[in-house]
Amino acid sequence: MSNYKVSVIIPVYNTEKFLRGSFESIKNQTFDFEDLEIIFINDKSTDGSEEILKEFNEKYDNVFLYDSPKRTNGPGSARNLGMSKSTSDYLIFFDSDDEMMPEYIETIYDEITQNNVDLVKTAFLSDMNGFRYPISQNRGRIEVSHDDVGILMEYNYFEPWAGIYRKKYLMEENIRFLEKFNVYESFIFTVEAIAKARNGIIVLDDYIGQVWRIREEGLHNSTIKENELEYILHTICEMLLVLARENQPPECVEKLAKFILSVWSYDLCLSKEPEEVINAFCFAKGFGVNKAIMDKSLS
Repeated sequence: MSNYKVSVIIPVYNTEKFLRGSFESIKNQTFDFEDLEIIFINDKSTDGSEEILKEFNEKYDNVFLYDSPKRTNGPGSARNLGMSKSTSDYLIFFDSDDEMMPEYIETIYDEITQNNVDLVKTAFLSDMNGFRYPISQNRGRIEVSHDDVGILMEYNYFEPWAGIYRKKYLMEENIRFLEKFNVYESFIFTVEAIAKARNGIIVLDDYIGQVWRIREEGLHNSTIKENELEYILHTICEMLLVLARENQPPECVEKLAKFILSVWSYDLCLSKEPEEVINAFCFAKGFGVNKAIMDKSLS
């Protein structure tokens, strides 16, 4: 049996500027700090992040530090490593430049344990250069079945953070993060996690649990490169097949496909070469993506 109630998994890459504040927000939780297993994964940082992480690791018995075997293209492999190292029954994914509200962990832990669901999600604040705005529909507490992935589009809960997961079902269903690229790895994880959460999901849509910091360099790193297109399209098609196998309503699968393509179109438009956009849609049509959906995304 684990000594910890919750594992907090935090990939780190060059966030020296924010790392101490982020960690302080975890230490200042109303939830007992000693009941937390804090797992940092250093993804080959080149700034002063590693020295700060070593300091945390040496000072606190419940802070664990692991190194990624090699520098990856995104946090997916680091999160997977953190999942494999975790020992508690519940997992929280957290970014090393974000902040938690003081009662965040206590709130979501109580929800998931008292209601025996697989997943609890919360609203959050988006922070871009100090300008903060809530990502929430203010609809209160909502209980959702796993056969309604449409909640993603309705409530804007695409990311793995701002929530807590029951580890057992993630392991049993083999739900992992995409590792090869940093595009859509978290979105695909969340879609699959919701689709397979057979014990149910709770959304706390009127509770803001954390601050999501959007950094300019993160936006630049999220654009799609031409040599990634085929792999990403294969992955998206596989995700839609997962939804079909999980008996998601056809209209929900189509709605999600439209959403993915609309986001993907935006990312491609940030690319330097317009030919990439043309090549991407040629790829998509070649993979059998519905033409009506494609045409809609282009309009």
